[in-house]
Amino acid sequence: MKLFRSQRNLYISGFSLFLWLVLRRIISLITLLSKEMGAQVALEIQVANTNDAARKYLEENEKIQKSLMERKNCVNAELIEVTNKKLKQEAENLKAEIKKSLTVLDKKTDEVIAVKNQAGSLKLEYDHLVLEHKKLKECAGDKHDKKTL
Repeated sequence: MKLFRSQRNLYISGFSLFLWLVLRRIISLITLLSKEMGAQVALEIQVANTNDAARKYLEENEKIQKSLMERKNCVNAELIEVTNKKLKQEAENLKAEIKKSLTVLDKKTDEVIAVKNQAGSLKLEYDHLVLEHKKLKECAGDKHDKKTL
């Protein structure tokens, strides 16, 4: 009888331990499932809000395009004329700036040529003065040699 009871108690405690492990795993899975379901609900709400916002923006965009088309039909010719006038005036201004820059360029090139010519003449003058200085030195050297003799 004692053996029977001890075997019975062993089976009961083993089965209890097994059920405890199974229940623990089931509870962890249920917890994980509930977290994922909460995340899924949050994502569904976010997607719905995004879709609503996109629809609103599309509707507003369509309204704006319709109003622009209506305005274009009325103001299109006037707008073209105004833009053409602005572009012509800008082209004239650019042409005037180009002419001014060309005249400045011509003046600067003339100045550069003048400076080059002046530098050439100064070089020639310097060479001439060096030769004169050399001659004078030779003459002074000859007179100095005669006095020392």
